[in-house]
This record gives sequence, C-alpha cells and structure tokens, in this order.
Amino acid sequence: LGRSPILWINSNCDTPSNRTAYMLELMRYVSVDVRGKCGNPLWNESLAITDPKQLATEKLNLVKQYLFTVAIENSLEYDYVTEKLWQPLAAGSVPLYLGAPNVDEWLPCYNYSCIIHLRNFTSIKDVANLINRLANNKTLYAEYHQWRNEENVRSS
Repeated sequence: LGRSPILWINSNCDTPSNRTAYMLELMRYVSVDVRGKCGNPLWNESLAITDPKQLATEKLNLVKQYLFTVAIENSLEYDYVTEKLWQPLAAGSVPLYLGAPNVDEWLPCYNYSCIIHLRNFTSIKDVANLINRLANNKTLYAEYHQWRNEENVRSS
C-alpha cells in the first residue's frame, strides 16, 4: 500500500475513553497515519465538505486504503457503537476496536472474528505485534474478512 498499515481519524482529542493516550503508546511500536482535527491539517482542508453524503464517501474512500482503522469510541459504555466501527467494516478495513463491552451483540461476525478487539490484549505492545504480523501475512490478515462470505455473516 505504500503507507502505514493503520489509519486513525481523530476529531475529538479529549475523550473519556482516553483514546489519544492509547494511540500515542501504540504509535511507539507501529506506524499510524493520523487524520482529522487532531491529526494532519492538510487532510482536514480537503474534507471541508458541507454535504454529509459526500463527506461519508470521501471518508470511506480513505479508509479502504488501509489494512486497519482505529475504532476507539469516545465512550466505553454498553450499546455505544458508532460509525467508528461500521465505516471500516463497510470499507474493507479491519477495525481496531475499543468501546462498548457488548460489541459482540452488534458485530456481523462471530467471536470478534472481524475486528481486533483491544480489550482482549494485556498490553499495547501485544496489539502492535499482532498488527505487524498480520500486515506481513496476507493469509492471516484474510481471516479477518472471512465473515464476508455469506454463510459466515451473522443474522440478527
């Protein structure tokens, strides 16, 4: 891809989930492209779009260029699941998810097999090690997309 394996779009710099501190630690171990109000100002100017539909399209076009997209919610409350999870799934990027403790009830896959669930790791360095391994192994990475086969999609 010629870029970092991870995209982080961050427009809310101070959150109860302490997303920024988590990401700064992760960035010690793996390369991350940062966009949004707390990131690259040039990208913000290119997204000075007032039409919400066009903005969503531009964002999806960006997300689809990355293997992984940060999906750390502003809040870590039950049932608080936002576009941070849905957009990467729709674009074909694997979400690095931290948010609702019951996110499994919302996922289109079984057993968290379509996300990297950050709660399941004892250290941020372990997350980075997995990301680096997946970024260099197409077969392992493809396992996070197996749910896209019709028989693997979870129905409500």
